Amino acid sequence: MTPASRSAGRRSIKLLALLEQGTISGEALSRKLGVSRQAMHKRVESLRGRGYGIEGRPRAGYRLVSRPEGWVREDILRGLRTKVLGRNPICFESVESTQEEAKALAAGGAPEGTLVLGEVQTRGRGRHGRSWVSPRGGIWASLILRPPVGPQDAPLIGQIACLGLAEAAEAVAGVRSLVKWPNDVLARNGRKLAGVLAEMSSESERIHWLVLGLGVNANNPLPAGLARTAASLKSVSGKPVPRTEFLQRFLSNFEKAYFSFLAGERNGFHASYRRRSHLRPGDRVTIRDGDAGTKGRFVRFDRDGALVQRTDDGRLIRHLAGDVA
Repeated sequence: MTPASRSAGRRSIKLLALLEQGTISGEALSRKLGVSRQAMHKRVESLRGRGYGIEGRPRAGYRLVSRPEGWVREDILRGLRTKVLGRNPICFESVESTQEEAKALAAGGAPEGTLVLGEVQTRGRGRHGRSWVSPRGGIWASLILRPPVGPQDAPLIGQIACLGLAEAAEAVAGVRSLVKWPNDVLARNGRKLAGVLAEMSSESERIHWLVLGLGVNANNPLPAGLARTAASLKSVSGKPVPRTEFLQRFLSNFEKAYFSFLAGERNGFHASYRRRSHLRPGDRVTIRDGDAGTKGRFVRFDRDGALVQRTDDGRLIRHLAGDVA
């Protein structure tokens, strides 16, 4: 993004903030934005073209009367308290997969923090290539990271993101949630609310890019076939979730935890993950990796994100990937 486009974006965000305060004259808008009346009028028309309802009355001024339904770049940036993550949001009304779009952008050199959002995904997917139903009302996003670490740390970064989603669910939607190793968020009744998919390009000792796919059942309807295993934040809380606020809270919390992790401060994350885990030491657990399944009891999470299990024949096994059943 060029300096000129960044400046125009900041003025659009400021214009929206001014219009939200109530009716304001064109002269006052021009003065506060530091642009001519003609330039101000062009910005108003640009916002109208993106779905904002802006009423203009002679001798009275302008006021904001409605907002577009989908993701809007200016709404995301306004109130976003991050330095890097989410500062370059790319919003689609419909996209096959935000993950595929983000991976292509990452391979082409897109900067860390670039965020791809889709109001609807037509070919959304989760871990192991599983289909992820992604209708309107959910949060379907992919975030590009360029962590200066080795690929062995990628699972931990995914777990940090998972924890950030759980924290945002509680802070914004009032939904107390648990994390399910490795990258799922559950309601207290065990139904899935969200998940994280981590994919990367790497060499043996460094990551070129890491893309985190984020899927959150926010206000979207769920297929009847998922009623017993999944839930939306809206269905659990009983009210619609402000998606932009949720996204902003997640990005803010995750950025702090992510950069602390890169600085070597990991104790806080491990403690938080253990507290939110749906597993407790001694719980019966089966770990499935492909068609194979290992039965035993949960022991602990190691510092590298591995799940340690004591099998029924007494062996200790460290799992770096798999599904908990």
